[in-house]
Amino acid sequence: ELFSHSMKVSMISRDAAETIGADEVLAQAGGMFHEIGRMNNKKDYVKEGVSIGKKYGFPKELIHIIKQHSAGNDCPETEEAAIVMLSDCILSSNEFLVNKGKRDSVSDRQLVESVFNNRIKKGSLSKSGLTDDKIDKLKEYYIENAFDN
Repeated sequence: ELFSHSMKVSMISRDAAETIGADEVLAQAGGMFHEIGRMNNKKDYVKEGVSIGKKYGFPKELIHIIKQHSAGNDCPETEEAAIVMLSDCILSSNEFLVNKGKRDSVSDRQLVESVFNNRIKKGSLSKSGLTDDKIDKLKEYYIENAFDN
């Protein structure tokens, strides 16, 4: 399940990055490894992921994404880290609603808008470098492409 989730986050992050001209390869790698720390079943999977990344010589930009993808940790400081955070949150929210049998009560647009509004309200995108125009492009990208309809 973790592998499948990471693959989805990876692919959607790559394509989202392409949509706004961000680093596609970095976003793809960030999506693939964003929750690598969960492999060791540690309580603080983000800290564990950073440790794994350092141990295996991951590029610092990738380690930053591992550290910054979760809303409970550092705010994303790059477009790519913000994209991985958004992709993870949108896909996780979708998975949660599907598992609860409530996905039909929320449109794709509502789900994406809700995630973006929540992240903007919490200041999660304030350091990412994403402009309003890029945020709008990302919203439309996710609405059109993030769900298996």
